[in-house]
Amino acid sequence: PKADWKANNCICPECNYHGRLPARERIAQLTDKDSFKEVFREVSYSDHLNFHDATSAYVDKVEATIKKMNETESVIMGTAEMGKIPVMLGVMDFSFMGGSLGSGTGERIARACEQAIAEKRPLIICSASGGARMQEGILSLMQMAKTSAAIGRLKEAGLPYISVLTD
Repeated sequence: PKADWKANNCICPECNYHGRLPARERIAQLTDKDSFKEVFREVSYSDHLNFHDATSAYVDKVEATIKKMNETESVIMGTAEMGKIPVMLGVMDFSFMGGSLGSGTGERIARACEQAIAEKRPLIICSASGGARMQEGILSLMQMAKTSAAIGRLKEAGLPYISVLTD
């Protein structure tokens, strides 16, 4: 039953299948109790290509996702402690538009890198992504270069970056 599955951290007690975890559940599992402090929640998607002029499908879809999930982007960023070690943590949620990398996601990751450098914290990102958010076009693809450059600055500062690949 579903209750057994949930009680076992979304792992089937019979076949050991690991189910998809919502980002906030993953954060709760990874961090010390009550240590996670969300940052950059105000940074969200953009419609710089004016998709709403051609069709409201993208804007309607992302706004419906925000309302349904009470999340404003596909990655949740924050400071936390893991085993009493201060970290900067980002956890992507596949349920938010396939965990896609949009302009808001990239901006959150870049800002997290800068904050990690300023506070001398390692950065950990749990990725669950379907790739670039195609509705944002080239702006979405630019996020790959933007986040790579920001992670490069983290490396130059001598701080670890740990990438955890999930579903």
